[in-house]
Amino acid sequence: LKSYQTPLSDHDKNHLGGLITVIVVRAINLPGPKEKAASRVNIIYGKTKLATKLVSYIPHNDGKEGVDPLNPHYNQALQIPLNRDHMEFNIESPLTLELVNRKEVIGKLEVSRADFISSSNTTISETRVIGGGASLQFCVAITGFESGTLQEKASFVHSRNAGTPDINHETSQHSTYVNLNIKGNNQRTQQVRVTVLSGNGFEPIQKTFKTDIPD
Repeated sequence: LKSYQTPLSDHDKNHLGGLITVIVVRAINLPGPKEKAASRVNIIYGKTKLATKLVSYIPHNDGKEGVDPLNPHYNQALQIPLNRDHMEFNIESPLTLELVNRKEVIGKLEVSRADFISSSNTTISETRVIGGGASLQFCVAITGFESGTLQEKASFVHSRNAGTPDINHETSQHSTYVNLNIKGNNQRTQQVRVTVLSGNGFEPIQKTFKTDIPD
């Protein structure tokens, strides 16, 4: 991943603006007989839909531990790169976790953008009741944003259709502060910090040390 900047380009729909990582740990107390249980968890965000592995019943055999499908452990991490479509068109959409047993949806829960904004480090790790008497243990983290600027960056991308920004730069060490003067019905100025992680095509500048100076 070359960049976690807010995707500003109108021409590159695949410019990345962050990353959502979902860790599905386990489900607790699924309903129904264990012999017929075969569950998974669907992760839905905008047009993106992912799923964990399927966990079904495996009995104890010759001293080997089996699998309890009514308290299944998924222990799986799935990632959703945030492109411009996610940021601009689905900014208010929640992340949905859906617990499915065979073809039956036991229940679902939602993690909203407000949950991320209110968290101290843009990471949510919880066990929530999901439906049918079952609970789900999970962790959701969003990277590429600082918790204090997540709301501002998202609001800027979402409001681009309302006006045209004038961009001014103030550079400090490895970070650039970009002043966004958005002209539209509600004219305002916002500041976004962009940190350069990597790049290519730069001309190297050779530093001179004391030992390089001839006597």
